[in-house]
Amino acid sequence: MPSTTAYLDSYNTSIDRINTCIMSAVFSPDNTRLIASDDQGRLGLFYSSPQISSKPIFLTTLSNTHQSQNNSISNNNNNSISLASSANGMLIVVGGSNHNGLVQGYRWSDIISNKRTTPLPSDAFSFDLARGPNEIFVCVQAPTKKQQQKTDEIIVGSSTGTLRVLNIERQTLVTTVDAAHKGTIHQVAFANDGKRVASCSEDGTCKIWDLSSSSHQPIHTIETKKWISCCAFDMATDRLVIGGECPLSLWHLAMLSSSTKQKPLLVYNSIPTPIYSLALCSADDDTILVGGETNKLYSIPKNGDEQAMTISRPTTPSPIYTIATTINNTSMKENEDIKIAVGGSHYHIDSFTITEANIRKIGHYEFSK
Repeated sequence: MPSTTAYLDSYNTSIDRINTCIMSAVFSPDNTRLIASDDQGRLGLFYSSPQISSKPIFLTTLSNTHQSQNNSISNNNNNSISLASSANGMLIVVGGSNHNGLVQGYRWSDIISNKRTTPLPSDAFSFDLARGPNEIFVCVQAPTKKQQQKTDEIIVGSSTGTLRVLNIERQTLVTTVDAAHKGTIHQVAFANDGKRVASCSEDGTCKIWDLSSSSHQPIHTIETKKWISCCAFDMATDRLVIGGECPLSLWHLAMLSSSTKQKPLLVYNSIPTPIYSLALCSADDDTILVGGETNKLYSIPKNGDEQAMTISRPTTPSPIYTIATTINNTSMKENEDIKIAVGGSHYHIDSFTITEANIRKIGHYEFSK
């Protein structure tokens, strides 16, 4: 077997590509960049258009500057990083065992203007959160500019079912909801008022919380008999979409308030389960994008005829773990195509554009050196 440096580099690259899983991705506020993270603690920055280049501007392992807490989680191999983009132009990064407890923020303007091809620019803030034994931070979310209130607050969900609200301007912990769920919190989402937050969990519940209240009790609880992996609020109305091992379904919060019997507005039975990722995508949130166990990206009308109008497109990643769109970014121009990035169990991240009538694949990004 040849042992040249070139051969070994090629071999290691091939092994690395086989093992890569893209877990999270977000577009920059000006829609010119995409940043993605994998389950090995790495970040990759790309031009948002793969026609410019499919290769990363940089691919780096997130540094871990805080080692103060030593618990049993240090030997856990889950190094997945979760990403969010805040209304005040910050990239929020929280992640798995090697970075557990560490919440970091980077200015998008610094990332975009950075001419180096290696590490991220210096972080704008970095602070360590106390956490319990075996606790891993799993997901993070920040409100968009469409959600005007408290744009400096973010919410983090963990593997022990704990929710934490953080103020990223003051770099302080605002509140902790212990035992918010009885299992891992897979995703959190802000409502259009910026005050309410949904959290969905392995325990089969999706709970809605009022951040303006001092109570640590949910204002609504959706119960299913199967785990829920993803949720998203409709920005135009008081509706929530959830999916997971349970079917994709649409819920109206007012109906939860007025009735003790829980029943969704719609159940989208044409979408196969399990579902790992979803996004509401279009100017008025009337299209749901869904990814799951198969190598297909589904587009389904939120209130339309799902049998006649559901669109599916083949994807390279399978399963699909994350769907990022440019729809919530304020720099969207009128009639500009919405960009979509689809990542999962493959080093390729597929790139699509969506219009009212069609989804078109335009290329891919390569999460590899």
